Amino acid sequence: MVIINNFTFLENANTIFYSVCHCLARMTLMEYCGKRIPKIVSAAAKAEGTTPEWLARQIKEGRAVLPFNPVHSPEPRAIGEGLRVKVNVNIGTSNDHADLKEELKKAKVAI
Repeated sequence: MVIINNFTFLENANTIFYSVCHCLARMTLMEYCGKRIPKIVSAAAKAEGTTPEWLARQIKEGRAVLPFNPVHSPEPRAIGEGLRVKVNVNIGTSNDHADLKEELKKAKVAI
């Protein structure tokens, strides 16, 4: 939570919520990055090896996104132009088909 000029900001993924006089309004991360640099953007910039200012500008211009869910992702990561490549591999077995070697092969092919 961030308080700026009597505004209470709750940083949540790609939407910034803020309340004033019991009113709740919404602002996208793109809009918010045009005003200031949220903590979540600074954390993602550090993980990406870049500056928060540069990443906020990329998000504001629509050249990067920050898909972050605090329940599933312990650390925020950015995706987009000028950032590191991420690989998502879905592996798993079932009762009908359990072949660990095949699943490891899928992961190696993805990388």
